[in-house]
Amino acid sequence: AMGTIQDKDLVYKLDGRTYRTPIRTLRGDYRLADGTTGNRLRLWEKGDFKPRPDDIFQERLYAIQWIRKETLGAGRPETFFAAPNEEDLAREETVEQIVAANLARWQAAGLVPEMEIEPGDKTDEPIRTRGWTYWHHLFTPRNLIISATYALHVDKFSVVAFADLLNFSSKLCRWTTSPKRTNKSGEQIGGASDNATDVFSNQALNTNYSYAHRSAYMLGESFSQTLKERGKISTRYILFNREADSIDHPSDIFITDPPYADAVHYHEITEFFIAWLRKNPPAPFNEWTWDSRRALAIKGVGNDFRRGMVASYRAMAEHMPDNGMQCVMFTHQSTAVWSDLIGIFWSRPGTLRPRRRQS
Repeated sequence: AMGTIQDKDLVYKLDGRTYRTPIRTLRGDYRLADGTTGNRLRLWEKGDFKPRPDDIFQERLYAIQWIRKETLGAGRPETFFAAPNEEDLAREETVEQIVAANLARWQAAGLVPEMEIEPGDKTDEPIRTRGWTYWHHLFTPRNLIISATYALHVDKFSVVAFADLLNFSSKLCRWTTSPKRTNKSGEQIGGASDNATDVFSNQALNTNYSYAHRSAYMLGESFSQTLKERGKISTRYILFNREADSIDHPSDIFITDPPYADAVHYHEITEFFIAWLRKNPPAPFNEWTWDSRRALAIKGVGNDFRRGMVASYRAMAEHMPDNGMQCVMFTHQSTAVWSDLIGIFWSRPGTLRPRRRQS
């Protein structure tokens, strides 16, 4: 089946005849005086967590993936799909009632975001295409209950696990499938995935017409596994959080992922997680500045950007011992960008000896 969304059109049949209506027409796109595009979507408000009856876009549960009880915990559990019945829909209504009764309290307590989505290159997408204006609008009612419950128990050891849970708990999650892979004997050795993938399968906030939601059981399994796999540092250490060009304390190791050539808008997409953690971060993260600091982000290209990068890496080099280490994470396809970045590293002799690996 091709589905009802094809090439940015809504495609449907009526009395044996096929009709196509552009999504932009349904959304009511129009051109503003400044050349930008507006639409007729209602902008959701702080107290909203589901569409109102007269909204252009609605949301509904149309399929549930079930796991057969006897295969729970198996490496490849047996699953099947079924349309929701009356009992399923009644449970969804109960979930919505719970959220309606508790959302304001959860937001005041910092268990659910009350932070607005600030417009930007990447954060414009949810606002423009759905009318979502607060970060909690990106989550279903069931997402909100599960995540608020976990937020009550986040400590310094589970912050990363909680962020991973959020990454699999949003309306931005896609459903993904892949065929099974077999060896020469016909035995299955991989593939055959049929589940919800994460929000950040790429570095953007992509809205979906059909999205996937993991159950509390599956999210709990993922949360526990992340905790088990976390690394441990057995020696004494002190962790500092500073602006890159304002480092004022000697450190042995610096790990950076520079936003060169606007490759990734970290200062925008990290707000997805900041919105959940900013009010009640556990110690020692409560000493961090829980703000993306967009105005201070080193971004773009050109001489001003290069000077900002040079100042940042010079500050690191001046506050590390001779046997210290700087690890720079960077990926880009343009050889010109690589050449420019290496020039920045070498702008202060002895600062870095970059090595490039191609694949």
